[in-house]
Amino acid sequence: MRWPGGQRVQILHGTGKHAVVIAADHIDSAEMAATYIRENKFRKIALIIAFQGDPAIDAAVLALREALAPFSPREIPYAEVASDAERFSEIARASKLIIYPKENIAETLANRLRSLSGTRKPILFGTQGTGVLHVPSVRLRIDFRRLGRAAASRILHGTESAPASPLMIHSGESAP
Repeated sequence: MRWPGGQRVQILHGTGKHAVVIAADHIDSAEMAATYIRENKFRKIALIIAFQGDPAIDAAVLALREALAPFSPREIPYAEVASDAERFSEIARASKLIIYPKENIAETLANRLRSLSGTRKPILFGTQGTGVLHVPSVRLRIDFRRLGRAAASRILHGTESAPASPLMIHSGESAP
């Protein structure tokens, strides 16, 4: 996007080569997830991979893969859990924590968890959470309004901004 005076700004993702990038701090989010796993001693972790090909999500997934490598999470394509309730049930029984990088899949995962009976359910951990799921969950809330304000301030006033770090929000149970 080019603005008067030649200023270029990209919001959410970019290399920074051709324009200023104002984005969520995916590395910080991934490190917060790793710290949460380490502090709560999670062992059985699933990482739901959604929407490959979206640059912002790909960046979030790459950061998660790097930060979570010591914990060896099972990577599962979102399509498997979205289309097959039995497959999700297997994943839920085998996992204590299910991490997902994109908020718009959270409700599907929460609905699948609510439909399970009996066994202890895993905790959902979203790295871009904005809503309330009404199941045991942890979300890293990204303030996208702040990102928009930072972009506008950069365009209008040339204000420098740092990547937006998330805020951790717990709902229900928060430990294994």
